[in-house]
Amino acid sequence: SMFTDAEIDVASFESCWRKQRSVKDDATQTSEILTDDREVQSVVLAAIETQTEFVEETRHTALADDKSEKLVEFLRRVEANVCAQLEKNLQSHAFDGYDVQWSDEFTSVSCLHTLHHAALSSHLQCTDLSWNCSGSVLAVAYGRFDHKGSSSHQSFLCTWNVDRRVVNSNKADVTIELSSSLMCVEFHPRLPSIIAGGTFSGEVMIWDTTREDEAMVASSGIGDESHKEAVMKVLWISDPHSRSSDKFVLLTAGSDGRILLWQFNEKSSHRLKVIQRYVLLTESVPRRMRISKAAGDSPMGITCLSFSHENKNQFIACTENGGVFKCSLSADHLGLGKECCPITFAFVAHHGPVYSVDCSRFHRNLFVTSSTDMTIRLYNMLQSKPLMSIEPGAGYVFCSGWSPIRPMVLAGATGDKQLLFYDLRVRATDQQVTCSCNRVLCRKVASLQSQQSNTRKEFTAYSSMQNGIV
Repeated sequence: SMFTDAEIDVASFESCWRKQRSVKDDATQTSEILTDDREVQSVVLAAIETQTEFVEETRHTALADDKSEKLVEFLRRVEANVCAQLEKNLQSHAFDGYDVQWSDEFTSVSCLHTLHHAALSSHLQCTDLSWNCSGSVLAVAYGRFDHKGSSSHQSFLCTWNVDRRVVNSNKADVTIELSSSLMCVEFHPRLPSIIAGGTFSGEVMIWDTTREDEAMVASSGIGDESHKEAVMKVLWISDPHSRSSDKFVLLTAGSDGRILLWQFNEKSSHRLKVIQRYVLLTESVPRRMRISKAAGDSPMGITCLSFSHENKNQFIACTENGGVFKCSLSADHLGLGKECCPITFAFVAHHGPVYSVDCSRFHRNLFVTSSTDMTIRLYNMLQSKPLMSIEPGAGYVFCSGWSPIRPMVLAGATGDKQLLFYDLRVRATDQQVTCSCNRVLCRKVASLQSQQSNTRKEFTAYSSMQNGIV
């Protein structure tokens, strides 16, 4: 054959510059350490004891010290009515045999109302929901998500009072028409008739549903002061510059990456005034956690945000490219007219747009997010990686939120007609309770809002993608 085996001798050569290593041991000794011990004794000793006198503790109340005639007059005036009501309560049998069970376990989900305004056009979608502070009125924003160019879609703001004896499921109690698509709404936390909303054109508006002639009480207009793109979230927050907890400002976030704080005074001008500006920039995100290759000064479109219940300046903001960020209103600000970036920490991002985030009211560091990557994630504000990732396997997860009365219960809505409830106290195989629906749920940012009332029952409102069903 052409090839044969061959054995070749091994050739070796020594280095001409490296020398053989040698090892040498040496020893050394320090000088002897000298020590000396001595004892001393104090000459004079003294001991003193003291005892305080016993003082009987007395409690004083403002009511006991109040000897004004107005208080006496008030008590005498209401004494008869209070005593009569107490006697009436003793004779009533309304709650005989009723025992409150705070630890009752409810595993069933029932539909109480199906709301739809029949006069609306069939092409309108539910874009956002909000309960008022009394938990009785539900506001629904009707608009469109699939816009092409400028928004010319007619939209509506509708409200239903679900505490009425008779609820008209096919007609809203209040209807407000808008010329631009309404993207988000939010009730005032103290005034049950005041609603704020944001449109696709970037305009921010405030309405008072008790007014019959002109419901709109304030507007930002469209210009340099307002958003350049769609307003995706509106929130009433405590004024970060005020010590009073009853003073609120309006925060708005948009697809242009801007976060604006507005001052609203229902007794003064009808024009909203910007008091602070922020913008989410790509350069504020660590390079290893950036998703897109956009320039450092490029803004990131905001889809949703949620404030911490412990720190009124801290909030979580999520973006169109899947980013999840911890932000602060206390970020260094350069003054009015300048926009600063509020990002203080970046979390591991989703693999799709994040359309829902909710901070827990029972744990100051926990928050939950949902995304079109078909996952619901549980994060800790002190860790970049998620603590838990839930994959329902029911399509895109468009919204999620915590229960306002059960610390370990959260809900989510998917694009495959399912409303999901999870109890994190139990094992993974028993966590999920599913409520199937006849219509597609919650497209994009249509949110999941929970009503917190004086009872232990919990009500959840969700919206559908088609026909404006709530």
